[in-house]
Amino acid sequence: MAERGTMRAVVARGYSGPDVLEVVEVPVPAPGRGQVLIRVEAAAVNPVDLVVTCSGDLAAAGLMAPRDVTGIGWDVAAEIACLGTGVATFAVGQPVIGLDLLDRALAD
Repeated sequence: MAERGTMRAVVARGYSGPDVLEVVEVPVPAPGRGQVLIRVEAAAVNPVDLVVTCSGDLAAAGLMAPRDVTGIGWDVAAEIACLGTGVATFAVGQPVIGLDLLDRALAD
């Protein structure tokens, strides 16, 4: 992963099956105050990803906001790549695991 360059991410462009999945280059985010940036080592693909990529019916019912591009992947094993300001309890290079509810885990 390049520092403040780009990274790869798997996204779903629309709602269907695996045919809507695409690997794209996206900007590497900068961690905000109290946040850490992680470098993903492994991420799981599980049933919730199928729901997200096939959720056109959920979006139509108002249960999920429709989006042009949706990241996928929830469970992640990673190491800390960069610290945001005010972070004192973690260190760069420290291994971490987590559940990513916002930006999704299938990315560098």
